[in-house]
Amino acid sequence: MIQYQRLGDALVQRGLITQARLQKALDVQMQSGLRLGEIMVGMGMVTEDDLTACLAEQYGLDIVDVDSITPEPAALELVSPSFALAHLILPIRVTDEELVCVVVDPLDLTATDATAHHARRKVTFALCSATRTFNAIQKAYKLGQQKTTTDKKTHVAEAGKKNAGKPGRRQEDRAALLLALQSAQDGKQRKVA
Repeated sequence: MIQYQRLGDALVQRGLITQARLQKALDVQMQSGLRLGEIMVGMGMVTEDDLTACLAEQYGLDIVDVDSITPEPAALELVSPSFALAHLILPIRVTDEELVCVVVDPLDLTATDATAHHARRKVTFALCSATRTFNAIQKAYKLGQQKTTTDKKTHVAEAGKKNAGKPGRRQEDRAALLLALQSAQDGKQRKVA
């Protein structure tokens, strides 16, 4: 049986952040409304892989190496490229009974519920980091003509801009705030150096 633990507490327990850094991230969360994990990654407190490992343990989900997977064309047809980019969800396998997807945020109920409704079958999820998932989505849907970078905030901003006025619009707002947080953090680091 999986025992739930709040994300921040789990990261502190694993020694990945201090209680003081957690409190700082919680303060930003209160002001921004963003998810705690996004804030911590955006501020450089944890890596995407640290966050993914913690979420996988927290929710009893597998971590998938999307670089070694070729999604089935039939699975890709069940999720539009714009929806996949906006919600960082990659369908990888489909049967008559089940659709298997890689997600970044297992608590993005908009994405998970919409995917299950549209697929009209049971949907199961595995996890991967945001940057790897974004790159895999671009590759799977053959969107490689777009500028590619390993900076997650840029990826999310690009996806959000493509979907302005659509359900993914919130991603653009999140990306803009994360970029501002990172800029502020970078400025503080430069002053110290």
